[in-house]
Amino acid sequence: MRAREKSANTLRIYSGALRKLCAACGWNHLGEVKPEAFCEWRKDCGLRAKTVNDYMSVWSRFFRWLKRQRLAVENPFEFIEPVDGRASEREYRRALTAEEAARLLATAPHPRRVVYHMILDTGLRRQEVGGLRWADLCLGGAQRSDGSAQATALSKREGSPPLGAGEGAWGQQSTVRIPASIAKNRKTSVREISPELAAELRALMPPDAAPFQLIFPHMVPEVETLKRDLARAGIPFVDELGRRADMHALRKTFGTALVLNGEQPRVVMETMRLSDMKLAMKLYMDAGQLPVGAALRRLPWNSVEVNSNETRSLNAALVGAREAI
Repeated sequence: MRAREKSANTLRIYSGALRKLCAACGWNHLGEVKPEAFCEWRKDCGLRAKTVNDYMSVWSRFFRWLKRQRLAVENPFEFIEPVDGRASEREYRRALTAEEAARLLATAPHPRRVVYHMILDTGLRRQEVGGLRWADLCLGGAQRSDGSAQATALSKREGSPPLGAGEGAWGQQSTVRIPASIAKNRKTSVREISPELAAELRALMPPDAAPFQLIFPHMVPEVETLKRDLARAGIPFVDELGRRADMHALRKTFGTALVLNGEQPRVVMETMRLSDMKLAMKLYMDAGQLPVGAALRRLPWNSVEVNSNETRSLNAALVGAREAI
């Protein structure tokens, strides 16, 4: 997986799944890995169906690799059926409403407010935000509070690459570049950011900022810090349905807002840098915010006015027909 340049977070997840199941089932050698032991463990582990299925998927992929390397004869997980958790699984994460997102930005302390604003404006993941550097920004050449041209000054620093390369230019729309080195899909992309966010980033940038200096060093909040910021804004961390409003919920808020704004599914998928449209429409869309009631009220038979006299005549004719039969 390292040779395929998988991200450090992906490596951590896979390694953790392998080690945790080894410890839980008491496996020390490959010959001890048995499907019966796994099935017995998952019956009483108390984990969500998706988590259990993810563990099984990791181990199955591991044994497929072992078979290709001629290190194993068979895959013990090949014929184990995944757990069907559709009846018991609940939605784990929710999106903030537009009003809640505005309150969070209005009440969150600086500089965490800028972190939240960055995710809500771009849909970046936690690790991606934490890995951004000043060289990844193109702030449109706007003036800093001290009157100097920030974009020009930063672009002239020694060793600085073209900021926002590939899309946009100084003096035009502000952009952020997500380098392949920190992107989950391992592809470099460029996204526009709002003038309000660009202004906050200009104010945050130190006068002596180096191009490869991190924008948000130690600023991306942990769960407990986020809980305090949400409480300050009057937003519950867990709602009445048991859904969390964690950091990744801000990315879901971004995706939900795109859908509610009427963007095409393909546009939503590309904007969120996803490989599957189903992820955009299911995982990153809070269906509870869809205007379902308004759609039902717009059904044609609910909006057609029927003449009362015609209705009474039709009902009388139906009664007469039934009596004749």
